[in-house]
Amino acid sequence: KGVRFAGCALYYGDTNTYIHTASAGIIGDVWFTGGTQLDGYMNKAINIVGNGSTIENVHFDNIYIRGVNGPVAVDISNTVGYTVQDILFDNCWLANITGIAIQSTSVEAVNINNCSFREVSNAAAMCVEYSGCTRFVFSNNSMVRDGSAFTNYFAQIESNCNYFTAVGNLGAG
Repeated sequence: KGVRFAGCALYYGDTNTYIHTASAGIIGDVWFTGGTQLDGYMNKAINIVGNGSTIENVHFDNIYIRGVNGPVAVDISNTVGYTVQDILFDNCWLANITGIAIQSTSVEAVNINNCSFREVSNAAAMCVEYSGCTRFVFSNNSMVRDGSAFTNYFAQIESNCNYFTAVGNLGAG
């Protein structure tokens, strides 16, 4: 616990940042801040997977994610019976993504606030997806589509989600 990545530049790779737990471990109090860049063409920028233990209190503040060619840029998921909670995105900039920008599956409190999404292209689906999630906030985000970038909709919050707020988002343009 208590790991800080401030102002780091992380380039390329299949998966740029991977946080995974197993065998009753706990990962928490992890911060990516101060202009950290996840840049270069990769298949996945961030992958957070709870499998057998707890991941909690992971912050992405003022980070830059650009150039993801895989189906999901940021993938946050959980195995049933374990805990992935309090994953926070604030004032982030995500651009040049082919696929879903952020996908959260069966997790709690993945909050996405004040983020800008630019040139996210996913003709078959959405920019942000919540599936089976609880207690989250999706607020004051914007999406700008330039050139040929296209998504069917900004955010998809599936019917199996509970206790959430989505307000102040701008998905036009």
